[in-house]
Amino acid sequence: MNEDFEYFFRWYGQDMYIAQVNLNAVRELRPMTSWDDLEKIKTWLGNHIENIERTLVEGSQYPTSSSIMANVAETLKRVAQQELRGELQRLLWSITCNK
Repeated sequence: MNEDFEYFFRWYGQDMYIAQVNLNAVRELRPMTSWDDLEKIKTWLGNHIENIERTLVEGSQYPTSSSIMANVAETLKRVAQQELRGELQRLLWSITCNK
């Protein structure tokens, strides 16, 4: 990366940004890992999934910033949220079906 930032940015910038969005999502999940109550976990996951869905549906479908990079970041964040939603739904389904 230090030798040729332009090359790194072009080929790995998207992956790095999505990794940061995912890292923030994992940090939001961290408090849940200490809970013993499966119902509380299922409720929290369900609410979190609904919040992501609301953000995706009600949010702007097209970035409108005058900054090209802000628009790219918003688009990538939406992609990461869609993937996160699917992963959380699979987790919730696993918890629900394995009780």
